Amino acid sequence: MPRSRRNRPWKPRRRKPPPPNPTVYHLDTFSLEDVRQWKKGQDEFIRVYWNWYSQLAHQRSRILPKLKAALSDAAVGPFDFHDYQRAVKYKWALEPLSVRGSLLDEVGGRFNIGEIDRTKFTPFPALYLGQDKMTALQELFQVDPQGQGEFTAEELALTNPGSLACVSTYGSLEKYIDLGRPERLKPFVDLLKDFAVSEDLVKAGQKIGININVTRNVETLMTTLTYPNWRAFPQHVDVPANCQLFGQLVVEAGIEGIQYPSKYEGKSCLAIFPQNFRNTDSFVQLSDQTPTGITRFRLDSTTVDDL
Repeated sequence: MPRSRRNRPWKPRRRKPPPPNPTVYHLDTFSLEDVRQWKKGQDEFIRVYWNWYSQLAHQRSRILPKLKAALSDAAVGPFDFHDYQRAVKYKWALEPLSVRGSLLDEVGGRFNIGEIDRTKFTPFPALYLGQDKMTALQELFQVDPQGQGEFTAEELALTNPGSLACVSTYGSLEKYIDLGRPERLKPFVDLLKDFAVSEDLVKAGQKIGININVTRNVETLMTTLTYPNWRAFPQHVDVPANCQLFGQLVVEAGIEGIQYPSKYEGKSCLAIFPQNFRNTDSFVQLSDQTPTGITRFRLDSTTVDDL
């Protein structure tokens, strides 16, 4: 039989050696001069983009009536839609048809300009709808509705998953731009393709890795209008993205909306401009009975002045 624990000879317990002192690794080291160079590079980046925008904006202004006429000719309609979803944060639950949120956002939406810089760019609103609930949510959050890794779409968007409201809508637009029919925009592009930028601007862009160019075909226009990371332009250089400038021209042409594909699954989305509902039969209305407290359940020519 094995000896009991009490009869075993005593042995001193070995102590674990103390852990070594932790090693500190510097993720990055930089000097004050490095910071100055980065700031100089950022200033040059912004300067080039502003110069690029200014040169093209001047040329657009010279043919603005022709651009608006080309867009008016490119518009189709009417478009009757049903069961399109509107997703809003909970604080707007009693005003699901309000366009105020598209203006409160500093950047704005894909086809409307927010508070980028009111002294240079006049803000204008839009009402955004998705073909179904998932599409409306992903457009609201601007993240994949499936999330990434362990995080849900709501967590990635820093939104309380319980603080949302989705409502079903129906309506009609007399005239709208259908980006699913890009060939209709060719006359519009034909006006843009003769634009030019200075040689100095092209060289300045090459120095910082920017390819300075202009829109010369419908394919390029569609790429820039559906560019997934469009927010980078207004966020980093305080200049509206091309899709926002396009939306501005559409509004000025008196067109009521733009139908475009979601950047995630390609389903239909609508950017609607209720300010152009005046003197039209266009409208957007909530599909279901509304709870007490909702006073605006329809946008049409008689209610747009309340916006």
